[in-house]
Amino acid sequence: MRLAIDPFDGWDSREGSGVDLWRLSIEYVDISTEHLIRFLELHGRHLTILVLYRVYDPEGGWLKVLELLRDRRICPKVQRVRLVVGRILVNTQQIEMNSDKLEYDTDNPQLNDIDQAIARCEEMGY
Repeated sequence: MRLAIDPFDGWDSREGSGVDLWRLSIEYVDISTEHLIRFLELHGRHLTILVLYRVYDPEGGWLKVLELLRDRRICPKVQRVRLVVGRILVNTQQIEMNSDKLEYDTDNPQLNDIDQAIARCEEMGY
């Protein structure tokens, strides 16, 4: 599997420098949630908008991502989050039933809040 991000891209440990992001949007790709977490730890200090749309990791790991976002241990300044994530990129049966994805959107609180998203994530095994 080819990774969408390199967690060490642009990072210089001597200077603590690297890319400072304010908005990150990733769509329709397989990634490693561990690498995503590491990338956000290194480069997400100033991030205010995080959009992960149809982003998948076959190994799961989305529960940890949600918990870190809730506790502000990654992306402490984030104001808007939209996640549509899952384990597999293409599964037509699940897509038709809308059961292949975990959704969380701060702009749509009727959909769910972060605690409900975490509960659904646990239920789905993501």
